[in-house]
Amino acid sequence: MKSNKKLGLLPRNIQELIAPTNNIYESTVIITNRAKQIAMNMKQELSKKLEVFVSISDERDPIDLHRQSEITQQYEKLPKPTLAATKEFLEGELTFHY
Repeated sequence: MKSNKKLGLLPRNIQELIAPTNNIYESTVIITNRAKQIAMNMKQELSKKLEVFVSISDERDPIDLHRQSEITQQYEKLPKPTLAATKEFLEGELTFHY
């Protein structure tokens, strides 16, 4: 059996996900909404960092291309928004209101 650690897949205890809300669907919505917030923040941060490299000319400096590549690779290595949101939810770091 292959390891799923490379993909970031971990088995989750459903009871832990249900506990804060007493409803798996509500828990899923809360986690999903937080994951969307995290993803949007990451996208905005990445866009701000890459704005520096936007130029009017078609010429691309190899150093700039290398730096752009490093920045994008750095963001690709960050935890996925869904995993970060699930962790926050399970650790009680999220507040939610009905």
